[in-house]
Amino acid sequence: MKTIRLRSIVHIMVLITVSLGQLSSQNIESQGEKMLLGSVSEGQLYKTFPDWKIEKDFYLVDSSFIMWAKEVDWNAISVHIWLGTWCGDSEREVPRFFKVMDESGMGDQIEIKMFAIDREFSAPNMNAAKANVQYVPTFIFYKEDKEVGRIIEKPEKSLERDIIKILQN
Repeated sequence: MKTIRLRSIVHIMVLITVSLGQLSSQNIESQGEKMLLGSVSEGQLYKTFPDWKIEKDFYLVDSSFIMWAKEVDWNAISVHIWLGTWCGDSEREVPRFFKVMDESGMGDQIEIKMFAIDREFSAPNMNAAKANVQYVPTFIFYKEDKEVGRIIEKPEKSLERDIIKILQN
């Protein structure tokens, strides 16, 4: 009974939260599968795919990362996220990434751009090949507009540990 109530409360929270998101990409159906293509926002992901928000809500961020993040100058950092709304790894890792950003306070300090692509790794005005994206999700970290590292498909250790490794090098 508690699980049903909790799930209902989470779904209501998702609907309220995502109703604020702005749509900026194409919503298409391909081979009976709904997907987004193009530049997308976090809110748009949750509006179109509410289960993604549930993944974010239940992820527990490593508290040592939050402490580490307080000591970093995030102003020169940006992240480009290439994802497939059809991809299970994207559905798991992208919401977790946003939870890490939110809880560490980084989300307000760095520029994050997301690009949704189809199974052929294309979308209108998107060039995944130019960015050398071969798997999704791919998180590309830039420092002062120079690539400093990537997380491809899933973290090696954890999102938090991999971000630290990338940004400390």
